Amino acid sequence: MIFVEKVKVPNYQFGITVSNKVGKAVIRNRIKRQIKSIIDKNHYQNNFKCIIIIKKDILERNYHTLEKEINEYFFKCAILEDRNE
Repeated sequence: MIFVEKVKVPNYQFGITVSNKVGKAVIRNRIKRQIKSIIDKNHYQNNFKCIIIIKKDILERNYHTLEKEINEYFFKCAILEDRNE
């Protein structure tokens, strides 16, 4: 689940949360690192806050599928400056 809120702040912010049901701390931290890596690859517009909530079904996806899904959602929300594939 991804929530995007437009705000009047001159920058952007991301928040990532992973449910305890996903697994132990090692698995949750690995998933957070993967999400942060995907976020760092793109250039974003300003004036938004984004919260990414990760549920247990994330374990069924590999990194490339996850990256494609997140980038498509960011593009749909119009928060990307340009689309990197």
